[in-house]
Amino acid sequence: MLVADILALIDSDVSQRKLFDAAFAAKDDEQAQLLFRVADSVRLFGDKAEERHVTALVDLIANSSGDVAEAAANVHGALNLPTSGAVKLLPAPPKVQ
Repeated sequence: MLVADILALIDSDVSQRKLFDAAFAAKDDEQAQLLFRVADSVRLFGDKAEERHVTALVDLIANSSGDVAEAAANVHGALNLPTSGAVKLLPAPPKVQ
């Protein structure tokens, strides 16, 4: 995690994208921790993500739960993406009969 901490503090397209890639390759708690580092990098230096990262992020939000979903949502917020994509991820309200 120390390498991820350092990468998050480097203002570089490559560093941020490598953090994204590492986060998507990881699982469980490690994935959540890496996603929080990605969010830190985005807040510090702006959005350097490629479209594939955004697509993978939205998919991760839709298909994860717990700490990973929270961390992925944190990255989504840091990227300042339009909320229209996030609204699709909300569960449908129960039908009233």
